Amino acid sequence: MIVVDVETSGLDPKENSIISIGAINFINTNQRFYAECNIFNGAIINIDSLKINGFEKNQIVDNKDKKSLREIIIEFSSWVKNQNTEKIIAGQNPAFDRDFLIHSFEMNQLNFPFTFRTFDLNTLCINYVIQKKIDIKISTLNTNRIYNILGMPPEPNPHNALTGAIMETEAFNRLLYGKNIIEDFKNYPIPDNLLIS
Repeated sequence: MIVVDVETSGLDPKENSIISIGAINFINTNQRFYAECNIFNGAIINIDSLKINGFEKNQIVDNKDKKSLREIIIEFSSWVKNQNTEKIIAGQNPAFDRDFLIHSFEMNQLNFPFTFRTFDLNTLCINYVIQKKIDIKISTLNTNRIYNILGMPPEPNPHNALTGAIMETEAFNRLLYGKNIIEDFKNYPIPDNLLIS
């Protein structure tokens, strides 16, 4: 699978635009992708979304140093096709990332390189919480609560798409295998109840 995180100018794939894509091959975590772009013409910018991802309007509108959405979608598609893993999007709320990617590919008349199935970190963590009888309301499980349960630090704020993909990859590995996989998190101990003997 490929852990994917996108940052966007809002919450609606038809009205708002991708502004960055981060991805990691879960089988080979050295295989990473990151790119930023200008929003597509006519895309709406939600200021609250920019507060989360840290982008400024001048960084994503007619920025001569940034590529177009079409250009990074083509680069991303090429990168995905070269990954020796199943083309399944994994992440925290991966339907959000998938829907933005699908719309971006369709808008640019490009073939979508992924299957339509996704693998959701939140669902996997809910299963873990239920199995281990952890006293927490599963409806309150957001990204940072998941990371806390897994012995990881909170996500930086603001964060970029690659940071999101890196942290999600580590979280998936801790939940699935009870092990550290990303060097950045080697000093964050695996909680005892995650360890697989």
